Amino acid sequence: MTFLKRSYGKLRQLLGRALPGALWGGLFWCIVLLMGRFFGDGSRAMARAVTGAIAFCTEKIPLPLSEVFLALAAALVLWFLLGGAIRGKGRGFLRGLCSVAALALWLGGAFTFLWGVQYQAPSLAEELGLSVRPRSVDELMESAMILVRQANELADQAPREEDGTFLAGDFSALSQETGAQYEKLGESYPVYGAGRVTMAKQARLLGKLMPWVGIAGYYFPFTAEPTVGPTVSTHLAYNIAHEQAHCLGVAPEDEAGFSAYLACVTSDDPGVRYSGVINGYIYLSNALYDVSPELSSLLSSQVGENLRRDIRALNDYLSQFEGPAKTAGTAVNDAYLKAQNQTAGIQSYGNMADLLIAYTLDGLE
Repeated sequence: MTFLKRSYGKLRQLLGRALPGALWGGLFWCIVLLMGRFFGDGSRAMARAVTGAIAFCTEKIPLPLSEVFLALAAALVLWFLLGGAIRGKGRGFLRGLCSVAALALWLGGAFTFLWGVQYQAPSLAEELGLSVRPRSVDELMESAMILVRQANELADQAPREEDGTFLAGDFSALSQETGAQYEKLGESYPVYGAGRVTMAKQARLLGKLMPWVGIAGYYFPFTAEPTVGPTVSTHLAYNIAHEQAHCLGVAPEDEAGFSAYLACVTSDDPGVRYSGVINGYIYLSNALYDVSPELSSLLSSQVGENLRRDIRALNDYLSQFEGPAKTAGTAVNDAYLKAQNQTAGIQSYGNMADLLIAYTLDGLE
């Protein structure tokens, strides 16, 4: 014990006040993790209540405060490291490094409290009564054929420019429409009624960077903001609904994706419905190609002119951003998902196909 006290004293002398901050931050994170494990439902309800209160304060501000938060955090890290090195050279840099560790631990604990606990919720299939089970290739093909027919029909009904380009509509109006659909769904399914539906915001400073690292949007729990980056017009309503699903406590990406599909296809707006259906079709088409290129080719032959035009526009848009930055961004996102016990990593986006098949063939309870 004397040895430990003496060692702690030397470290305290070397690292200054940053060391206790790091230790308290680590303790805080451990407590939050234990709370999430032993008080799962209570912890998730508390997180939704706190983020709902934060959203009440932030959603009226048009600019995404998450970008301000991230900029300040980056500036603080630089201040700790560079300022410490300038003021105290080697010892100052170590103190700065310890301060950065303390900041990371406190923010990590807060992130887990506000958001990480949501990953411990029951599966969305259980919440909605969806019959998710192993499916045959024929069932996958049947579901994809249903969606391609719906997508063709809606593609022809959807508003378009004179050159045939799909018209998405106003960002704010789309956010209000998908939010209203979640409120309606919440009347029947508590998973969508337990949180506060927050209107999405458009990324500003980060918007130009996001496509290059393969991110269409993000939910920032510290400011309770669903934030959406630039995309093709057919995917805007779906991406908004995806990030809004996160603000309701739907954490896994495949479940947020299916929630977005559900919010879009239950809308009365044909453009919003189309945004959901074209995304659902693309997911199932990709899944079918992986297991049967022959059936995938047959499915593609059923794609109509307008739907084909929109898929081509998506591919052309995404091809601009292929490169090392996107590969690195995908790797970071993959590591984050695995850290949240999404063991399939980036492949969890593909698991949405199981939810789509169950909904298309069997419906909800």
